[in-house]
Amino acid sequence: MSFRLPRRVVLIGLSAIVICLIARPLLGLGHELAVAAVAIALHALVASNIWQPIVRGLGLDPVYADAAIHAAGGVQVVGIAVSNPLGSLIHSVLPSICLAPDHVKPGAAFSMVARAGAPALGRGLAAFGADVVWLAVGIWLFVRGRNWRLSLIGLLIQAQIGVIHLLDTHIPLADVDASGIPFALEIALPGAGWVTGNLAAMPPAQRDMLLGTILLVGAYAAAALLVLGASLARRLIRHGIITSSRAYTPLRARTAMSVGLALLTAWSPIGALAVGSSNWGLDDVVLPSSTTATHMPGHAHSLRVSGATPVTITQQPDGTWQYLVDGVPETIKGVGYNPWYAALSPADRKAVYDRDFAEMHKAGINTIEGWFENQFDSVTLDEAARNGIGVMMPFELNQDWDFTDPNVQQQILDRVSAYVETYKDHPAVRMWAPGNENLHRILYAHWVSQANVPAAQAKATALAAFLPRLVDRIHELDPNHPVVYRDAEDVYLPWIVNAFSQSGGDNRPWLIYGANVYSDARLQQIIGGWPAQWPGHALLISEYAPGGMSSSDRPLGFQHQWAQIMTRPGVVLGGLAYTWATNGPEDLDRVFGLVDPSGTPTDGALAAVSDAYLSAGAG
Repeated sequence: MSFRLPRRVVLIGLSAIVICLIARPLLGLGHELAVAAVAIALHALVASNIWQPIVRGLGLDPVYADAAIHAAGGVQVVGIAVSNPLGSLIHSVLPSICLAPDHVKPGAAFSMVARAGAPALGRGLAAFGADVVWLAVGIWLFVRGRNWRLSLIGLLIQAQIGVIHLLDTHIPLADVDASGIPFALEIALPGAGWVTGNLAAMPPAQRDMLLGTILLVGAYAAAALLVLGASLARRLIRHGIITSSRAYTPLRARTAMSVGLALLTAWSPIGALAVGSSNWGLDDVVLPSSTTATHMPGHAHSLRVSGATPVTITQQPDGTWQYLVDGVPETIKGVGYNPWYAALSPADRKAVYDRDFAEMHKAGINTIEGWFENQFDSVTLDEAARNGIGVMMPFELNQDWDFTDPNVQQQILDRVSAYVETYKDHPAVRMWAPGNENLHRILYAHWVSQANVPAAQAKATALAAFLPRLVDRIHELDPNHPVVYRDAEDVYLPWIVNAFSQSGGDNRPWLIYGANVYSDARLQQIIGGWPAQWPGHALLISEYAPGGMSSSDRPLGFQHQWAQIMTRPGVVLGGLAYTWATNGPEDLDRVFGLVDPSGTPTDGALAAVSDAYLSAGAG
């Protein structure tokens, strides 16, 4: 006995294939247009600055909230690209909108093309936003469709977005880290841990399915809200009159059949026809592909082997500054150095230092900085000097200390004095770096301002007032090396300026202001405005990195930021890339590290930094 499908089933199946063949190219193009539209809308919203009063009013962290918002709107759309045979024709007619076909991502028929270097958060929001929009369209057509064909199209759209764009999405954990979401969760929920740490322990297939499911559920929730919002707005426009619904509601059996056909179509080769895939990498900058081992060192002078190396900062008649190491002008081309090696044996420490510092020297790095004084001693300094590396000696000012207590202040002064006296004559010492972003850590411990908390306000005020005493003590003990205070951007500079003004005047040309900056917009703003923010003091970009960028875009980001630093060489003494290794004490180190624990570059960022430093010339 032969088995024959009901004619209605065959017709529905054939109709589904025909509808998909017709609609699929339109959906592919439409999706890329939606990605572009969402990215452009976010970019315009961020550029309008209407969000700033909201952030300030809610008391949100002005550094990290601003960085996250700029990252969300950081995609710069260039246009749309269509593959041949139509691509060249459309490009010739609309060259400002439709780019040449060679900008289409391989394997795709349509691509939204964006400038390279877009933050991972902005990329993710643009792509996710487009998926939500098209899911909403699919839900609307299914619910409001006047006949089964419209309902079927709605299901086809949902299946395509749900299966191809969401469930089948592979999100590298490095991009999740770069988005800033794990960092935000760690600050907001202390003790919860770094979210991608648990994900990394999962088998890749399970991890992808989990992330895909989270995206799918989140997208459907957002799309459903969008549809409900549109329906509510439509009713409000009609003055609240609710008309009887004439929406076509498929029968239960036909609905199940349509869902099955939609999923089968999405998983079949038909689902890959005329697919849209965004191209995030348009840029005309050629990045280095070689390793740092091919570079030659770029130091302008021989280094002392014993005795203090005098370091001075002199102001020229035109108001610019010169950073002199043993009398020779030098640009600080540095890197943060945060791995905790103090617990190793002296022989093991010497080995890892020699490995790291030798690679740094080849890469054109001439200075390192740290954050914890117990990790920097004579072993560190000896190997740094042997490899031609200067050291900014750190001293921690813990945000949990009670700076309102005179005894605590005296204990800090005593410890700093002993630290300076011990190492001030070592040839590798370049400057002293007490504290790092301390006011920010006190006032914004968990994303929300503590300025209205009396204890936090008192502690921050006391710390600012204590800083002049601290730096003056260091300079009194060691006038041969400058002092730098490292701050979170320049957000708290008014506190610093006021404290030094209240300390009997501010005639300290040896005191450098260090700004830790991870946003291109803020980097340009701070450098462009200096020294109006604090006249009489040179500026150092004490930490910089392309915050929020995926590993593929980091090399370009580092080069762009260094180019910005070098636009004002007489005002900015240089910069220090964050950070050398992934095996530091903070989870962020594994996001920003240039090399892994074995010293192998994590991506192309180290080669890019090296190329930038060596291109800047000797010194």
